[in-house]
Amino acid sequence: AVIYGWMLWVWGVALLVGVTAYFLLRRLRRHRGKPSGLAVANTALLTRLPQYRKSLRRHRRLVALMGVAALLLLASGVGMSVRPAATSRVESDRQNRDIEFCLDVSGSMKESDAKITKALVALADQLRGQRVGLTIFSADAVVKFPLTDDASYVGAQLENAYHKLAAPDVNYSAGTFANSTFNAGTYVGDGLMTCVRQFDQLSQHRARSILIATDNATDKAETYTVSQAAAEAQHKGIRIYAFMPLENGVIDPQDLTQMRSVTASTGGDVYSSDASSSVTAATQHILKQEATRLKTPPVLTRTDRPLIPFIVALLAVVALFLAVWRVER
Repeated sequence: AVIYGWMLWVWGVALLVGVTAYFLLRRLRRHRGKPSGLAVANTALLTRLPQYRKSLRRHRRLVALMGVAALLLLASGVGMSVRPAATSRVESDRQNRDIEFCLDVSGSMKESDAKITKALVALADQLRGQRVGLTIFSADAVVKFPLTDDASYVGAQLENAYHKLAAPDVNYSAGTFANSTFNAGTYVGDGLMTCVRQFDQLSQHRARSILIATDNATDKAETYTVSQAAAEAQHKGIRIYAFMPLENGVIDPQDLTQMRSVTASTGGDVYSSDASSSVTAATQHILKQEATRLKTPPVLTRTDRPLIPFIVALLAVVALFLAVWRVER
């Protein structure tokens, strides 16, 4: 297959014009009666000499070689100008799961955040090829990166989140505290709603999940309640998995009960954020969801194949230079 097939017509027209011009000029020269060279008498004896005949045969062979090389060079030029290519059809199926990591970075969660982000680094590696996003929140929510299937970028960002939260580096949480103070309340419902609204392509059948790390100690002044955010998640087919610091005994029983209720309503569950095994359990549960595969139409790809014309042109140039060099000796 060739990409620029119309170039054959261009070369054909150019060849026709060239041949026509050659014969017209030759005919014009004959009509003018001008001699084509210098006339020399009594050359028969010279042309019958063996050395002369040998030189003449060699000269003719070199001229023929030059002609063949020139034709090959022209043919390779034509071949490269039309861009020969190989055509193939590529079937592009890929699994599609969207996972949004939603981290409560309030003061009460700082010990758990380092543990959970360290586990999430391994989780992102296991879900290579899926779309992953990260949002952190306290009084306000900040999207650290939207849903993306760039595995290297996701891994680097989660690694950075782990180091920043383990330090801890307060600059990493900038923008999540109202009026730039750390004493502002935590709006878990607003943070969860922000994470819910990160999901796009809702018309496609995809497995969507939110992994939220929080103690659910929410401020009553929030715009959306946790239940309202969970209702919207349920409407969009998003499962919520919550990681809570259950082992230190500071979780309010009502907050835990509410979180168990909202996660169950979406098909998710509550896990302890104090052990990386909890994240592993959630990961296994997510992977058991029905994997959806986005069927995309076959893609027609064309790959240039200029190697053969290029090699022919290279050999023709070498042969042409050698022939010219031998003729001039």
